[in-house]
Amino acid sequence: MAVGTMSRRVVRAQSGFTLLELLIALAITAAVVTLMFAGFALIGRSEDRNQRLMDRSEHMLVVTQWLGRKFDGLRMLGRSDGANAVIFFSGNAAGAPTGNPWQVSGYQYDLDSANQFTGQLYEGQGRNIITAPGTIGMLLPGNCKILLGKVSGDAKAAIKPHQGPAGEWQQVEIIVRGNTMTHIINGQVMSITIDDDPAARAPQGILSLQLEGSGQIWYRNVYLKQQDKSLDFPR
Repeated sequence: MAVGTMSRRVVRAQSGFTLLELLIALAITAAVVTLMFAGFALIGRSEDRNQRLMDRSEHMLVVTQWLGRKFDGLRMLGRSDGANAVIFFSGNAAGAPTGNPWQVSGYQYDLDSANQFTGQLYEGQGRNIITAPGTIGMLLPGNCKILLGKVSGDAKAAIKPHQGPAGEWQQVEIIVRGNTMTHIINGQVMSITIDDDPAARAPQGILSLQLEGSGQIWYRNVYLKQQDKSLDFPR
């Protein structure tokens, strides 16, 4: 009896997999292959989406950089998902002075993610922070900066939080008359600057809407008010 039992066990061990075992193995293999192809497809869609975002950003930059600052008023609506937005006006030609073809330097209206600097006047690759939010300042030769006073009202309270498409639009305005620049957001004056440095100020240049770092920004309803005639700078 013992010998017969051992023989049956040996025969079963040599008979191979059962049909049920083969079906289970095939099902597991099919599931693994399906998951692998789904992962490859997800990676491909993500790369395509990133490339489309880059193409749209570059297209926006190309379209806006040809505009020169021959205006005394710029008004637009903008919002972001927490990214830092920059509006250059009277910017230097693309590539100057860094050699980067996408680099624009010069006067810029800042809108930062934390709203710490939103509304200030900054000069990229130049005199850096010129007029902080809520203040009135003057620039003199020799990179001399003078604080003349503060604007009325609560400047920071006028800024809406950055919440992307779910948030509200910010109404941004830049008014330039001669060498005086006024930054406004949602009807509140944020900063006023008088650039009295003839060697450093810029009477005209590139207008550029840019994104600093990562994230997304949106602009719409961009209006320019042209000057009837050029204004002469004070001597």
